[in-house]
Amino acid sequence: MAKKFNYKWMGLILLCLFCNFQWANGQIVDLPDYQLEECNAEWPKHLVTEWKDKCGGAGEVISDAGVDYELDKDDCIQYRLYTFVIKDKCGTILKETTLVSREYDMTSPEISDLDDFKLEGCNSPWPPFLISKWSDNCSAGGEIQSDGGGEITTNEDGCTQSRVYTFAVTDDCDNSATETTTVTRFYDETSPEIEDLDDFQLEDCNAEWPPFLISKWSDNCSQGGEAQSDGGGEITTSEDGCAQSRDYTFTVSDDCDNSATETTTVTRIYDETSPEIEDLDDFQLEDCNAEWPEKLTTSWTDNCSEGGDIDSDSGGEVTTSGDGCTQSRVYTFTVSDDCGNSATETTTVTRIYDETDPEIEDLDDFQLEDCNAEWPPFLISKWSDN
Repeated sequence: MAKKFNYKWMGLILLCLFCNFQWANGQIVDLPDYQLEECNAEWPKHLVTEWKDKCGGAGEVISDAGVDYELDKDDCIQYRLYTFVIKDKCGTILKETTLVSREYDMTSPEISDLDDFKLEGCNSPWPPFLISKWSDNCSAGGEIQSDGGGEITTNEDGCTQSRVYTFAVTDDCDNSATETTTVTRFYDETSPEIEDLDDFQLEDCNAEWPPFLISKWSDNCSQGGEAQSDGGGEITTSEDGCAQSRDYTFTVSDDCDNSATETTTVTRIYDETSPEIEDLDDFQLEDCNAEWPEKLTTSWTDNCSEGGDIDSDSGGEVTTSGDGCTQSRVYTFTVSDDCGNSATETTTVTRIYDETDPEIEDLDDFQLEDCNAEWPPFLISKWSDN
């Protein structure tokens, strides 16, 4: 007798096989790997996705809190692996993972140190900015530009100024760094001072002009020292022609090309014109054998000196005329003005000179012819003289 086929058990087996097949095709909706938007962002406490199967089962599934996950990549990205796990009604465990990454950088960037430096020259314009470089463990780095410089500070002597230029940079994760460079310059906008050399007059008349003058100069920042003038400017003559002057100019520049000038006027008495003696005409003394005058007096004038009366000498050698009856001598006037210009003038004085007695022609003695003759009222003879 044939066994009867047990359809009940067969149906149960088929149902179990079908159910197992359906659950085997259940799935957790894949949540793609992703990176957090911000640097150093907080890790999410968990992730959420959905699951479903073909039997109509579905729902929400929450991941674990994630575990650190190491990948052989750069140190600037961190990873955390989140795992979703769910068990279906048949005890099948469904599992899915999502890898979350974040940009991680808590190290400040480094700015290449630009040494402090001094600008060349004096009063040089400040640079509008400085250029350096920066680097970072995670960001690209590159060239960096400073600010336009801070407040200008001046040292106590006023000759040096400095200002601090600041570099500031922030990497992609907002880590920042600053670096400063001090720029210095030699500063002097004050003109030097030349010691004033008073105007003066040369001692002698028509004195030689000095080739130059010497004074001193000082400066707030430069060393100063001795200053030499030029060789003198154009010679100017006063209206009366008796004085001349010329300006000597001192010019000096300090180390920053601030310049100063100072002038000194030098004067000299100038007179190359001889004085004039008023001509005293030659004359003859009134009396014979008159005494010679001890001196003669006249006056003199000059273009620059005061002039006045002048006495002659006491007369030169007495000369006698050929007939011996006239004598003369020359009186000489000599005068010099204040500048040593001299003049001479002469006057000849004459006198009748005769110390020899005349001679009377001898008239012989005689007797009147008549007795008791009348005496002649006078006699006549002749005389001669030298």
